[in-house]
Amino acid sequence: MNILIKNGQIINPEENQKKYSDIFIRNGIIEKIGINLVCNKNTKIINAKGLTITPGFIDLHSHLRQPGFEYKETVASGTLAAAKGGFTTICAMPNTNPTIDNKNSLEKLKDIILSSAKVNVLPIGAITVSRQGKKLAPISTLSNNGVVAISDDGDDLSDVKLLKSAMNIAKKSKLPISQHCEDPILIKDGHMHEGWVSNRLGLQGRPREAEINMIERDIAIAKELGAHLHIAHISTKEGVMLIKKAKKDNIKITAEVTPHHLTLTHEAVSKPADFQNRKSINYNTNAKVNPPLREDDDVLACIKGINDNTIDAIATDHAPHAKREKEIEFPKAAPGISGLESAFAVGMTLVKSHSITFEKLISKMTIDPVNAWNLNKIHGLEGIGTIIEGNKADLAIIDENKKWVFKKDQILSKGKNNPFIQSEFTGKVVITIHNGNIVYSEINN
Repeated sequence: MNILIKNGQIINPEENQKKYSDIFIRNGIIEKIGINLVCNKNTKIINAKGLTITPGFIDLHSHLRQPGFEYKETVASGTLAAAKGGFTTICAMPNTNPTIDNKNSLEKLKDIILSSAKVNVLPIGAITVSRQGKKLAPISTLSNNGVVAISDDGDDLSDVKLLKSAMNIAKKSKLPISQHCEDPILIKDGHMHEGWVSNRLGLQGRPREAEINMIERDIAIAKELGAHLHIAHISTKEGVMLIKKAKKDNIKITAEVTPHHLTLTHEAVSKPADFQNRKSINYNTNAKVNPPLREDDDVLACIKGINDNTIDAIATDHAPHAKREKEIEFPKAAPGISGLESAFAVGMTLVKSHSITFEKLISKMTIDPVNAWNLNKIHGLEGIGTIIEGNKADLAIIDENKKWVFKKDQILSKGKNNPFIQSEFTGKVVITIHNGNIVYSEINN
């Protein structure tokens, strides 16, 4: 099907470009961008007057759970949620069962992706076998078979010797190594940020030093080896400063931050995230995440890191869980937020509060994550994160002024665990196009 998008405002962050124009898509490719384009009768016309067209969003950090945990999420349900959120490319963490730590498990995942994914899914391979931190996975083999990064996901690789070996192999394979930086000793039995809220609630905390210490260590190793270190879901002001200094020292380092670490603090554990109606609710397990939500100064530092490009990408850390894993006692609850469908809207709260610009938000959700991991150098992904003639048509169409309420019963992900439920937002993705196909739409043209 050919598509003609009429009268939209195009935001193309790679070229720092904003203009009103039409886009004609033929056979999945952007054939023409221009004014007053016409088409034949076999073309679907989308009237985008009053709407904004951006590249499809790219997420460097998602959990699709399949294979092994299909009760939480599947590739089909997770990518449908991604499409609703405006994402056309997501990178899937390897914490599946079996772990994506060998060619066989990787190929099986790729088969699932091929048969059921609604958007691009790029596998991330494990650093160690079964993510146990004891024996290196065959990183070169994983690289040769299509992983875009390596990570033990929520488990910090604390063995320095293993980490150095992994970084050396990853460097040869030109892969980033994505690290969850929390010292496992310091966070043992911890359930939220260590501070006055954890004290009030009687919960064991996870101190900020756990993140700071591991970021310092990993930066030193990356500097020594010249490897590409990626800091996952940064949460502390000190961590942001360490990354900023490392970049000034020309160390090969990139970083991501989640929408929730840009907008919420540890107070959300005892309060809902409804920005308009903060009634007291104790032990909000939907606000339990790792690393934990921190303090106001940390949020401000992360926002500043976005604005000065210390932080390269906004990543969802989409972590869907079953109801029974969240609606239990706080210490027993699984950490994580099902965030693909709320990420853009949460980012828009920063735009509306003038903390960041709309263009910065789009850049950090499109071309900047692409550049962080050189995804546009991968065969088949050339041109993602941009809107250029000749590229595949991966687009998000946005109503910047649409007011809406994020409702639990409208979440497409299997995971309904999200602290922003019942929050009122302004700004919504209304159509997502992947490879020239409409994969999500809530408007009729």
